[in-house]
Amino acid sequence: MKVLFFSNKEAREMNQKLREKWSRFNVPDVNPVRKVEVDDERWIVLGDFTLVMEGKTIAPFIGDEKLCAYFPGVTVDMGALRFITNGANVMRPGIKSFPNDFEAGDIVIVKDEKFGKTIAVCEASVGKKEAEILDKGVVLKNLSYVGDKFWNVYKQLAPSL
Repeated sequence: MKVLFFSNKEAREMNQKLREKWSRFNVPDVNPVRKVEVDDERWIVLGDFTLVMEGKTIAPFIGDEKLCAYFPGVTVDMGALRFITNGANVMRPGIKSFPNDFEAGDIVIVKDEKFGKTIAVCEASVGKKEAEILDKGVVLKNLSYVGDKFWNVYKQLAPSL
């Protein structure tokens, strides 16, 4: 498992990029310290918060409840759970409620309807207003979910954090 440390410059650049992208959600600086390789283009970023990074896409780590709380969310029915936690995108029929506003491209947190647990971190394909009137189709692109590679590598790291 490869671990790399962020230089001060890299940390400032990441904070600036996320500040611009996530400004509507009042997310504080993440202050990245190190990143742990998951596989080729995927990393877990550790600092004040935990992030996942795939290529140029950066999102909150599903297990970082404090960070995930800054983002809008949706609630899905229990029938959608097994598909989402196998990497499927979130389809309109599985969404039970839209408690927060979001726009296309925003990070959206997915919770199950029974326990209210976070099961996935996604990127919105459409905004809330459009999603509410859809009958079918992809609403959220799945970026990370319970049981994925990020989750499993983080579990290995957890005892040493």
